[in-house]
Amino acid sequence: MTAIPASGSGSEIDITTSVLIGGLALGGGKGKISSVFIGMTILMVINNGMTLLSIQSYYQMLVRGIVLLLAVFVDTIRGGGFK
Repeated sequence: MTAIPASGSGSEIDITTSVLIGGLALGGGKGKISSVFIGMTILMVINNGMTLLSIQSYYQMLVRGIVLLLAVFVDTIRGGGFK
């Protein structure tokens, strides 16, 4: 009956990317929990696909970073970014 304090460490990129893919704005105030769930599902399908294709973990992290940058770019274009 113990807890591991470091569990979940390093998952911040996945969480942020899931939220942005789901359509929540960086500036706040817009979005639904159902769309975040869909964004999380999309990101996990991408991660699972890369694992099934035996892509090295370094490149998986690189792809996640690129997806995050694209999500931020799209959010900024939509007008939801910080002003």
